[in-house]
Amino acid sequence: MYLKQEKEFLRKAMATIHVEYGQPARGPELGSAKVSNSIYSARNIYVINGRLCILSTFDKARKRRGNIEYIVRFLPDELSQIMVQYLVRVRPFARALDSSRIRVFVCRY
Repeated sequence: MYLKQEKEFLRKAMATIHVEYGQPARGPELGSAKVSNSIYSARNIYVINGRLCILSTFDKARKRRGNIEYIVRFLPDELSQIMVQYLVRVRPFARALDSSRIRVFVCRY
């Protein structure tokens, strides 16, 4: 139930972000935003001066020019606060629930 509610919140949040943060996002720009660093790439979501910032790259002309263009978009203050609360409080708890559900499933067999 909790994970379904989180998924529904994320669906609505993505739609709101798409509408509120300026020019509409290109293709996978918004859906592929990373919250944490990985071995191969840096995260795309930052907090700068109290506002959530989504940093994405656009490399359509990269082969021609040899460089990457960065697209920086700031969320409105209210939306930033909601998303920060989600990232700090809800997401870690949902990930813990999801991983414990997987462990229980694996332990049964």
